[in-house]
Order: sequence, then C-alpha cells, then structure tokens
Amino acid sequence: MQLKPYYVQVEVTTRCNFNCVFCVGRSYPNQRDMSLDTFMQLMDKHIAQYGNPTTLFLQGEGEPSLNKDLFKMAAWGKSIGAKVCTVTNGTYKHPERFIGLFDEIGLSIETFDEAKANALGRHNVQATAEQALFFKANGITTIINHVTGIDDAATAEILAWCRKHKLLYKGIPLVSKLDYVVVYPAMLKPKIRNPEGFNCVHVKNNSWRFYSIDGIELPCCQIKDLTKFVSVEHLQQAIGGDVRPQCCIGCNFS
Repeated sequence: MQLKPYYVQVEVTTRCNFNCVFCVGRSYPNQRDMSLDTFMQLMDKHIAQYGNPTTLFLQGEGEPSLNKDLFKMAAWGKSIGAKVCTVTNGTYKHPERFIGLFDEIGLSIETFDEAKANALGRHNVQATAEQALFFKANGITTIINHVTGIDDAATAEILAWCRKHKLLYKGIPLVSKLDYVVVYPAMLKPKIRNPEGFNCVHVKNNSWRFYSIDGIELPCCQIKDLTKFVSVEHLQQAIGGDVRPQCCIGCNFS
C-alpha cells in the first residue's frame, strides 16, 4: 500500500525583510507572495489526490508574515484539523494574531550579539527573542532554530538561554547541497557529501509534500534548483539505487 504524504509545506512567499548570508531565497528573481486563491487551488488538488494533511507548514524561502493572507491560510489549516506551523524572524508587529491559529512556531536566532547578527543578515535580535517568549507564554510550541557551525560560543549561549526559558532548540547544519552552497560566503561553505547512492527517508516514506511559490510539487523543501528536478515519481524510482539524482546531490537527509 502506497503511503500518502501527511506533512504539507507551502512556500507562501519568497520575499523577506532580512538578508541572511545562508538564505537561497535572496537570490530568487521576481520575489513575491502566493495568493490565497493559488494556495486554495493547491490544497484542493492535494486533498483530492492524497487526503487531508495532518500537519501544515506555512513557510519557505521568505518571511511568512509578509504575506497578508498568512492568517487566512492558517485558519483554513485549522478548519481541516491540521497542526499549523511556521518559521518567522520575529519582526511582525502584531504577534497576538498568531495565537489560536498556529500550534508551533520556529524563530531563527544565530547570536545575541547585534553586530554579529547584522553581519549575518539577521537583525532585530532582541525583538525576535522577546517574540519567542511571547509565543511560549501564550501556549504555542516555540522552537529556536539555530544554524550550527558558525560560532560555537554563540551556540552555547543560545542553548543556555533556551534551557533557562524552557524553549525547544533545533540545531540546523548548513545544507551541503549544491544549490545551497552557491550562495554561501567562502567561510561558511560546507563539505559536499558523496554523490553516490540514494535512500532519502522523505522520498522513501512518501511522507512530505512541499509546494513552491510556483506551485510545483516536490517531495521536500530541500530542492531549490528546479532545473535539475524531474518529478516526485522519478525520485521514488531512484530509491535504493547507486545513482543519486542530480537535484539531491549533497543533501543532509539522504
């Protein structure tokens, strides 16, 4: 029996008010928001093919709160009984609007040092930290996302801060896929993994669907260079083989 994807992630915008040095999205041309109509068409198509998702992530290569329809999309997710999640940089001026619509929110913090944060393209660090505490205080599962391998002292400080405030912590290594590495400054470039073999857990379990800003259906959110992507079925057929599909070379998950 073919498993149906139960995690759905939608790239609701590629726009952002930050300029993080490790973000692929800042190099995208024609940065824009997904319309509510497009979102609903994608979800109608997904449900017709796979059924209701159990978890809906509203996030991609941009800051989700810049999309004026984000909260309508979240309300739709709640209406079908899905767990609704997002990742934000904590700059939205009315965080109370997230309450009751989002079950889980990730906030990205690389360092509490304002100068270092600005150099990385992360800004307004204290406001982000305050918003994380606000979400936790209002019953939202709150996760601090932190890119590891950049500043070990900052990592230790953030871990201690998360323990102090009982916040969940998620360390995220720099992605070594070719379509990510091209945007990294030289000092941040990770080592490219062996391109041989393919056994991606997401493709193998058929557990995830990511819909890009263009509405393209992908098996995960890690594929950014769509010129090397053929189809979900093509990746499923490659599972267990000796040749890794081009769009998955260097991926941390396979």
